[in-house]
Amino acid sequence: MKPATKEILCGLVSSIRLLTNLPCPGHDAEHIESSRSWFPIVGLILGSLIVSAGLLTNLATAGWYEITAFVMITLSAWLTRGFHLDGLSDCADGFWGGFNPEKILYIMKDSCVGAFGSIAMILIILGKWIALTRLVEYGEWHWIIAALVISRTMQVLLASTQPYARPEGGTGAKFITHAQPRNSITSLIIMYIILILIIGINLTTFIIPVIAIALTFSIGTWSRRRIGGITGDILGTVNEITELAVLVVAACAAGGTV
Repeated sequence: MKPATKEILCGLVSSIRLLTNLPCPGHDAEHIESSRSWFPIVGLILGSLIVSAGLLTNLATAGWYEITAFVMITLSAWLTRGFHLDGLSDCADGFWGGFNPEKILYIMKDSCVGAFGSIAMILIILGKWIALTRLVEYGEWHWIIAALVISRTMQVLLASTQPYARPEGGTGAKFITHAQPRNSITSLIIMYIILILIIGINLTTFIIPVIAIALTFSIGTWSRRRIGGITGDILGTVNEITELAVLVVAACAAGGTV
């Protein structure tokens, strides 16, 4: 196997190990940038597993949509180790508990969960549960997969467009510092290919990702103003917010609200 091809495949291994707790044989990539383009694929893998579990649960419970949504949310948290929810919690505590960049970053690094972080997680999970219940009821399973594909892609887009905020370095330093625009372009292309394959070519296929992109840039700009850039926790926050946004908009579309 050629070194370049091997590095690309190792990038898939690294992305799966980074974003999930799924067992994955093989070696990690030598360069972390090799993993970024695989983020939409990891979203596809996660979405397919979660939807499969949802379909089985819905069949076993004779269409008890609320339980099906609960099972999918629980499985999602387990498959991702609550990684992104933890980032959301840290950001909520930091941005609403700190009044200057130094204090915000200090709070975000603290492993303890405060009131703001708890509230943020509750609201996100409740929002997902409501949207998933609606999507399951209308049989819009493909949008559940799409939400995970889009949200993982948004992490790459944010990392490629904003600087790293911690001068001393941190967990997300390498992933963010060395991100290049080509990483986000490749990820966006892969994302749209996946969406076209699972949803088809229609207006919502293009509009809903644009909403996620707008949210991503808004959060990135806000974070840069507050703390001078982004951190790994901001990536997790963007993942959770854009995933919820896609689910809600798709649920509204499914119910004829939009």
